[in-house]
Amino acid sequence: MLQSSSLWNHSTNFTNDFDERVDVAGAVRPHWSLISSELEQLGPSILKLRSQSVDQFIHDNGVTFQPAEHAPGSAQPHANRPWRLSVIPFLFQQAEWQRLREGLAERTMLLEAVLGDLLGPQRLIRERIIPGELLWSDPTYDRAYHELSPNVQKLHVSATDLARDADGQWKVIGDRTRAPSGLGYLLENRIVTSRVTPTLIRRTNTQRLASFFESLNDHLRQLAPSKKDNPRIALLTPPSGSYREFEDTYLARYLGLLLVQGSDLAVRDGELHMKTLGGLKPIQVLWRHISDRRCDPLELDPASIEGATGLLRCIRRRTVSVVNTVGSVLAQTPALMAYLGKANEFFFGKPLSLASAETYWCGAAEDLAAVLQNLEEFAFREAYIVTGKRPIVVSELDRAAKEEFLGKLNRNPERYIAQRRLRFSRTPLWTGDSIESQKVVLRSFQLNTPKGIEVLPGGLARAGQDELELARSLTSGGTTLDCWVTSDKSVDQHKTLLKDTKSTITIRRGGADLPSRVAEHLFWLGRYAERAESAARLLRTTLNRVSGEDNWETLPEVRRLIYALASAGQIEPSYAVEPFSSNLPAIDQVLPAAVLDRVQSRSLCRSMDAILHNAASVRDRLSIDAYRIIQRAARDLNRPIDFDDTIDFDESRTGDRDANLEVGNAAVKSSTPPAKPSADAGTAQGLTINEALDRSGRLIVDLLALAGLTSESVVRTHVWQFIELGRRIERAESICDLVTTMLCPPTENGKQICEAALEVSDCLMTYRSRYINLVQLAPVIDLLVTDETNPRSLQFQFDRIASLMDKLPTVEGPAGLDAILRLVSGLQFRVTTADPIKLSELAKDGRLENLQRLLEEIAAELPELFNQINARYLIHTESTQQLTGTER
Repeated sequence: MLQSSSLWNHSTNFTNDFDERVDVAGAVRPHWSLISSELEQLGPSILKLRSQSVDQFIHDNGVTFQPAEHAPGSAQPHANRPWRLSVIPFLFQQAEWQRLREGLAERTMLLEAVLGDLLGPQRLIRERIIPGELLWSDPTYDRAYHELSPNVQKLHVSATDLARDADGQWKVIGDRTRAPSGLGYLLENRIVTSRVTPTLIRRTNTQRLASFFESLNDHLRQLAPSKKDNPRIALLTPPSGSYREFEDTYLARYLGLLLVQGSDLAVRDGELHMKTLGGLKPIQVLWRHISDRRCDPLELDPASIEGATGLLRCIRRRTVSVVNTVGSVLAQTPALMAYLGKANEFFFGKPLSLASAETYWCGAAEDLAAVLQNLEEFAFREAYIVTGKRPIVVSELDRAAKEEFLGKLNRNPERYIAQRRLRFSRTPLWTGDSIESQKVVLRSFQLNTPKGIEVLPGGLARAGQDELELARSLTSGGTTLDCWVTSDKSVDQHKTLLKDTKSTITIRRGGADLPSRVAEHLFWLGRYAERAESAARLLRTTLNRVSGEDNWETLPEVRRLIYALASAGQIEPSYAVEPFSSNLPAIDQVLPAAVLDRVQSRSLCRSMDAILHNAASVRDRLSIDAYRIIQRAARDLNRPIDFDDTIDFDESRTGDRDANLEVGNAAVKSSTPPAKPSADAGTAQGLTINEALDRSGRLIVDLLALAGLTSESVVRTHVWQFIELGRRIERAESICDLVTTMLCPPTENGKQICEAALEVSDCLMTYRSRYINLVQLAPVIDLLVTDETNPRSLQFQFDRIASLMDKLPTVEGPAGLDAILRLVSGLQFRVTTADPIKLSELAKDGRLENLQRLLEEIAAELPELFNQINARYLIHTESTQQLTGTER
């Protein structure tokens, strides 16, 4: 089959590169014929629509990655980028894949043997197969790794980076044996493409991925030293902000694993436990996704907070199985690739069938001499550590940079490897408007089990124009492709992670296995969600009055609403002080900008940032729908300002139209809020009152949807209890602040102020259904403060808090009653015994003195309630102490 459509005009212009779709004569390869015909029939317009569907799925599922150039700990708040997936897959024919699979299995067995030897008898060094200097000078090696777990399998999950050279042969360009990333992204790629092209994936008889993950689940269970029927398996992930954040959460959810961080773990009596609200829970299997040297601060890096103190002792006692073993990083040492061929002959008596790209360790004098004679043919990388740095190619350097690099190479040759450059093969890639042929690399995944090596069918393919960029880490960029292993025979389409078992499981109502770190994030998720909703309601109520037909400066409730906004931290506090407010910009100019303000610490946008952060930290505990609502709320609030909506032709309200146009243009240029406050202020100034009303209204709807989903879909375990506890404490504080600010000061026109307070509290409809249009202080105070049937009253909050605290672990105090319960009971009693009639009585100066005194006393005790809850349930780490060694 020869290509004929203009759809492929740009895909065969590279005669020196191997083309995955067509041969040298331009004929379509057999396993590509069905896909090619399908793409021809679809045409560019349909392909564009399908590509947009892929992007939408990725966006809705919140699939992001942290680019390799982003430095850990960077102050930039929005470092993550959307994952990119091509609508066109990368294809393997079954026979070719079988050959590659055999080579990958052979290589995995070799790496297991090499790692077992380097961490054990070290025959490879004694027999001079591998230079001893390579190991002794390796900064990733630690003596604690040696004989850590003798006669135990070291590698369980590994990955191999591959590229096809111009001759059509696959070559290995890197091994990943510590904690290979990509499995979660690969799985998400398949889920998305199967939704966008479900018929095509079935017609091509593409091998399924579920069987690999089923085997992975089985293998992890079998590794448990005890409780093999239903062991506790945890995935150890780095702290929040890591490049592994999305993927680890995704895998934990898909495989049904506990997602833990180092602060969740503790070692007691030589056993690894998870710290939960219900006490210590033993962990039988730990799948670690952190650096080897950070696994145990007692014996390795004393500054680490990612691992568990005493973990190595648990490994020696074999009370926990760690995947992969601590020390497995040695097998992915780039310099080791130069000696794997000889090692295979040493162990198995034959050459490797899947060879590495030609690699030289510059620490060997002969290898360095050979490399220096042909500098232009090699790419140089670090010898010991896999990094995201771009490989160095001498021909790309200017004279000064070349001299500098050669100086480093000659001074410390052992720090570098030289790898002969390959001409990566090319594959079709949809770029948005057309199909282009781009370079491609593949990451395969292997599972090492007692039954043999299982290779995941396909892998994670990445395409781009720059092969040196593709040779970097997985998160260096580029577009990914779902990898299909096609066949002429039908494949089993029904796989499940649910295993048949003869053992019975005791039915229970779970919930105690919640780490305090997770409880803390859930608590603050509830608080910030309530804080954002309260702020949005307050802003919307004020904006409605400022934008109405009446002169807002004559409305008595507007001044009170402004005080409430200042008290809630939504606008400059000086607006609450009469002498100062007259010197500030008019409130109708400030309010729209307040919706997108990032300067005030309690602003709407800052609250949404906190919601996103806490939700991302406990994503494995939230439903997919809940996380999508949070993402949508943040996206709608921070969306680029609509140019047309920023133009207000009422010059009496907005001033010079040209100035508005200029501000609007500047704001549209950035789709994400800038980091600097001055830039944020400029962006926010482009917002009109109508746009601000729309954004605040949308946010309220999304946050109500989140609250409803939490109420109806979250099981009443500690997860729900801490979200609800945070929400109720925050709402109690908001009610105290609102009622104190709006109702307590003296006024001559109370009806409008009372109705504004009811509107902010979402109680206006309830009040009118009870009292029609008659507005008096006592029923208003009753509805907002003492009405136990109103979910937005102060009484309701304390009743709910008391109910929640009854369900959490307690500690008896000296008087036989828990200290927190005593505090809650006191607050509850004060509100229950309060009389709305007396609270509505006016003092001589016109203030609601009794109401103000009650609310101020409650507001003063609410921080103490939080401190008590925080001290008992939420503080989960202490300051790090260096126990051994010195900083290395």
